[in-house]
Amino acid sequence: MYKELPEKINIVNPLISILDDETRQKAEEMIFDNHQRRIRENYLYIGKNNFGVEDGYYTLHDEIPGLLRRNCNNPDVINLIADMLKEE
Repeated sequence: MYKELPEKINIVNPLISILDDETRQKAEEMIFDNHQRRIRENYLYIGKNNFGVEDGYYTLHDEIPGLLRRNCNNPDVINLIADMLKEE
Protein backbone atom coordinates (compact mmCIF):
# COMPACT_ATOMS: atom_id res chain seq x y z
CA MET A 1 0.00 0.00 0.00
CA TYR A 2 1.30 3.41 -0.92
CA LYS A 3 0.36 6.75 0.64
CA GLU A 4 1.22 8.63 -2.56
CA LEU A 5 1.85 7.77 -6.18
CA PRO A 6 4.69 9.35 -8.17
CA GLU A 7 3.48 12.55 -9.80
CA LYS A 8 6.00 12.49 -12.61
CA ILE A 9 8.81 10.25 -13.67
CA ASN A 10 11.91 11.26 -15.54
CA ILE A 11 11.51 9.65 -18.95
CA VAL A 12 14.55 9.62 -21.20
CA ASN A 13 14.26 8.47 -24.78
CA PRO A 14 17.24 9.08 -27.07
CA LEU A 15 15.00 9.52 -30.10
CA ILE A 16 13.20 12.47 -28.49
CA SER A 17 16.44 14.48 -28.43
CA ILE A 18 16.43 14.82 -32.22
CA LEU A 19 13.04 16.54 -32.26
CA ASP A 20 12.53 20.30 -32.25
CA ASP A 21 11.51 21.85 -28.91
CA GLU A 22 7.77 22.06 -29.59
CA THR A 23 7.49 18.51 -30.92
CA ARG A 24 9.71 17.19 -28.11
CA GLN A 25 7.49 18.85 -25.50
CA LYS A 26 4.35 17.33 -27.05
CA ALA A 27 6.00 13.89 -27.15
CA GLU A 28 7.09 14.15 -23.51
CA GLU A 29 3.58 15.21 -22.45
CA MET A 30 2.06 12.29 -24.33
CA ILE A 31 4.49 9.84 -22.70
CA PHE A 32 3.78 11.35 -19.28
CA ASP A 33 -0.01 11.20 -19.82
CA ASN A 34 0.24 7.53 -20.85
CA HIS A 35 2.36 6.82 -17.75
CA GLN A 36 -0.20 8.53 -15.49
CA ARG A 37 -3.06 6.58 -17.12
CA ARG A 38 -1.20 3.30 -16.50
CA ILE A 39 -0.74 4.27 -12.85
CA ARG A 40 -4.46 5.01 -12.50
CA GLU A 41 -5.32 1.70 -14.19
CA ASN A 42 -3.11 -0.32 -11.80
CA TYR A 43 -3.89 1.28 -8.43
CA LEU A 44 -7.04 1.89 -6.43
CA TYR A 45 -7.25 4.64 -3.84
CA ILE A 46 -9.16 3.80 -0.68
CA GLY A 47 -9.84 6.86 1.42
CA LYS A 48 -10.29 7.23 5.16
CA ASN A 49 -12.99 4.90 6.42
CA ASN A 50 -14.43 3.36 9.58
CA PHE A 51 -13.86 -0.26 8.57
CA GLY A 52 -10.21 -0.73 9.52
CA VAL A 53 -8.79 -0.47 5.99
CA GLU A 54 -5.80 1.87 5.92
CA ASP A 55 -6.19 4.74 3.47
CA GLY A 56 -3.85 4.82 0.51
CA TYR A 57 -3.23 3.39 -2.96
CA TYR A 58 -3.51 -0.38 -3.42
CA THR A 59 -2.36 -2.43 -6.40
CA LEU A 60 -5.32 -3.90 -8.24
CA HIS A 61 -3.61 -7.16 -9.12
CA ASP A 62 -2.08 -7.98 -5.74
CA GLU A 63 -3.19 -5.96 -2.73
CA ILE A 64 -6.92 -5.60 -3.53
CA PRO A 65 -7.41 -9.38 -3.93
CA GLY A 66 -5.54 -9.82 -0.65
CA LEU A 67 -7.83 -7.34 1.09
CA LEU A 68 -10.87 -9.14 -0.30
CA ARG A 69 -9.59 -12.52 0.88
CA ARG A 70 -8.69 -11.25 4.36
CA ASN A 71 -12.09 -9.58 4.72
CA CYS A 72 -14.29 -12.18 3.02
CA ASN A 73 -16.50 -12.34 6.14
CA ASN A 74 -16.76 -8.57 6.51
CA PRO A 75 -19.45 -7.25 4.15
CA ASP A 76 -18.67 -3.63 5.09
CA VAL A 77 -15.12 -3.90 3.74
CA ILE A 78 -16.30 -5.79 0.64
CA ASN A 79 -18.84 -3.03 -0.05
CA LEU A 80 -16.22 -0.33 0.55
CA ILE A 81 -13.88 -1.90 -2.01
CA ALA A 82 -16.73 -2.45 -4.46
CA ASP A 83 -17.74 1.21 -4.14
CA MET A 84 -14.14 2.35 -4.72
CA LEU A 85 -13.88 0.15 -7.80
CA LYS A 86 -17.18 1.47 -9.10
CA GLU A 87 -15.98 5.08 -8.78
CA GLU A 88 -12.89 4.36 -10.88
